[in-house]
Amino acid sequence: MNPTHVNPNSITVGHVLHAFTVGGEERELLNIVSYGNKSQFRHVIIALTVAGDFASGLDPERCKVIELRKQPGNDFRLPFRIAAMLRDSEADVVH
Repeated sequence: MNPTHVNPNSITVGHVLHAFTVGGEERELLNIVSYGNKSQFRHVIIALTVAGDFASGLDPERCKVIELRKQPGNDFRLPFRIAAMLRDSEADVVH
């Protein structure tokens, strides 16, 4: 996720959501990613379940979308999976 034309000093923000589907919080996140400062920020969206149509409209070089496809119920491995995804994506801050 480090393309050559992205500022090497940019901040990578990790966003963790239940699902990246149609909703108020999701629309606001889409606006932040789409219209925010493109030279200073990159984004990683981790959807615990699924990423819907919103994900297809994002620039894959600036925003990585990850679906964990969590099943209903408790998953004691989930925090470790989220942490691993954030580490792999080199997130500087988590929202």
